Amino acid sequence: MESTPVVLLVDDEAPFLQNLARLLGARGFTVHTAGDGAEALTWLRKGLPRFDVAVLDVNMPVLNGIATLQALKQFPPPRPEAIMLTGQAQVETGIQAIRDGAYDYLMKPCEVDDLAAKIREACQGADLRRRPVLWVRRRAGELLRQDLTALRLEQPLTAALAALGP
Repeated sequence: MESTPVVLLVDDEAPFLQNLARLLGARGFTVHTAGDGAEALTWLRKGLPRFDVAVLDVNMPVLNGIATLQALKQFPPPRPEAIMLTGQAQVETGIQAIRDGAYDYLMKPCEVDDLAAKIREACQGADLRRRPVLWVRRRAGELLRQDLTALRLEQPLTAALAALGP
């Protein structure tokens, strides 16, 4: 039985924050909100609830989304995945967010169903990292059901790569 994903929404625009929290709640998420990065870190320091995903606005006063992401990644595992959400996308900021460990970087306004799907994906990715042995077993099982070509050490690299397929 899957548990309900717990999400921390962080945005300085109160009407947007409350509306998005309501919409995600209607899609089966447990949602908590914070008006800026400092408040989000206070939630995270408490440790309860344990958040699966933090959705962070990039442009906020007090502590912006990138700084909040960097601080979040300093918490010991299990820590929430981070999805960055911005109304003013810049390539440099997106690259920085991904380098700093964001799961994804989305533009506002985005479809709530798209955000919900991205949150679920992030939860699944975090679950795989917490149980890597199970993932390896599942992946190995998938591979074993395929026709495999045996590779030999004396084969040239090009032949080995060709055996792996297109």
